[in-house]
Amino acid sequence: MSGLEESTPILPARAKDGRLSTKEMEDAGLLGYMARPGVAGMHWLFDLRRNFGTPLLAILFFSQHVTKGFVRDFAGAGTQYIMEEYKVPAAKMGIYGGVMGLPWALKPVIGVLSDYCPLFGYAKAPYIIMASIIGTIACVLMGFFRHTLDINQVVFLGFCVSLYVSTVDLLTEASYAKALREKPAQGPALISYVWGGMTVAGVFATIFSGYVLTHATPWTLYTIAAIPASFIIFPAMMNWLNEPKLKDEEVQEQRASIRSQSEALILCGIMLASTFLLSWSGMHLEAKEGAMVSLGVMLVVLFSFSVMLNPVIAKVNAFGLIQTSLAISLGGAGFYFAMDTPKQYPEGPHFSVQFYSVVLPLTGSVFTIIGIWLYNKSAGNMTYQRMYIVGNLIYCVCSLADVAFYLRWNVAWGINDHFFVLGSSSIQTVLGTWLWMPSTVIMSQLCPKGMEAIMYALLAGCHNLGMTISSNFGALMLEWYNIAPDGSDAESKQFDNLWYCTLISCMLPTLSIIMVPWFIPDKMQTTRILDRDDMPANHDSYYRRWCGYNDNEDLVNGNNENHQA
Repeated sequence: MSGLEESTPILPARAKDGRLSTKEMEDAGLLGYMARPGVAGMHWLFDLRRNFGTPLLAILFFSQHVTKGFVRDFAGAGTQYIMEEYKVPAAKMGIYGGVMGLPWALKPVIGVLSDYCPLFGYAKAPYIIMASIIGTIACVLMGFFRHTLDINQVVFLGFCVSLYVSTVDLLTEASYAKALREKPAQGPALISYVWGGMTVAGVFATIFSGYVLTHATPWTLYTIAAIPASFIIFPAMMNWLNEPKLKDEEVQEQRASIRSQSEALILCGIMLASTFLLSWSGMHLEAKEGAMVSLGVMLVVLFSFSVMLNPVIAKVNAFGLIQTSLAISLGGAGFYFAMDTPKQYPEGPHFSVQFYSVVLPLTGSVFTIIGIWLYNKSAGNMTYQRMYIVGNLIYCVCSLADVAFYLRWNVAWGINDHFFVLGSSSIQTVLGTWLWMPSTVIMSQLCPKGMEAIMYALLAGCHNLGMTISSNFGALMLEWYNIAPDGSDAESKQFDNLWYCTLISCMLPTLSIIMVPWFIPDKMQTTRILDRDDMPANHDSYYRRWCGYNDNEDLVNGNNENHQA
């Protein structure tokens, strides 16, 4: 038996430090080698627990893996199917989806509120508990009341679920960010734990949601999601965040520090007002009026951020907001095109729920990893400018495959719909990930020391706001070209102009390429962008220039003092 005897243990005993040596694994024979990956994983978790403690790993498991990785994807998988039951037109489906995603633009507001108004001496745990209760109740209401709800109530409850996920995500991100600063050498292991766990949880969410959608109804997803949505409440109540209880004087000091960041507070207020305005317009206005409101919000946010922030930060933020807003989303038109039955759209691909909700997302997860790998291979040799220009051009060309799909050219070429969509979506996923990574890196580089949390939340909030704006622009385009499928019988004519709208949506983002040389720094991604790590986010802003501040002189004096020291 390959050296094994009755007295040979199946798994060797651990050494004193909890590890298994290579010799011990070899002595265990074939079964020892088979157990080696699992044992290595246990060693990795053992090291993480030793460096960061069980409470932090547990709170990250429930917040990042269960909440963000599983609950968000599991419940969200049923959104389009629920709207299909309500016969929501494609344009309005996109608007509703944008409204439900708006809480992600509220992250900076949530961050400031939790820091400025601690409850019972704690800035994070009480807000996590309240958000979790809101999310759990929203899932329960969606799951049990179902068709007794009108569509506006469904959208509001979806908004509440997103608010729960975004709040938990934001307030626990700060915990592991602090841990990373304290033990930077262990940073890669902790990041791998967080993102690796979210990826695995997302895969499980895709598989299980596909099974539920096949054998039950999309409402059942919310009924089931209510259970894991409540899991974060107990560890938050037990303070596994290791959050110190603030004394009254500490609360006052924290509030004074926040008040001193006047420009950041103004921008948070603008984000809050923009979110409420877009939510109201999405629920009560027609596509044309909603698009006009979105344009106004976009211009106000662009102006405010450009005036209040350092010019370098402002330019990068403006580029991101404009590019995201121009990446027009065509709402549910693609969903109806893919999922309509032969009775509804005889010429369509007629994808099954399993293919659309399981196979495509799982394939996307695999190619997301490939995109990250390609980025890691190429990032060190390309500047931000070159990556944005090359990436956007290639992505535009590859996106034209959607035009061929909507024109049904792939059928004329003898290419099966399933293979064609898998191939085109895989390439687009790789390129989309490849473009998303430098955006994440550059946002992190633009967060001055001491303001990392609020600045990253503001910049990311602008990006999320742009996604809702793009949905509203897309709704207007669909209305202009009379594209209004809603799952009714014999609606083939509703897709006649879909290829044309898709062509426009593919070409519009390329307009932002013209802006790259002026808005994106011509620097390698491994170099610092700001002149100084502790440079205030409002340094040399137009607002401070108008007020008569000479920030450049202060910067020179500060550099001279540092040099003398």
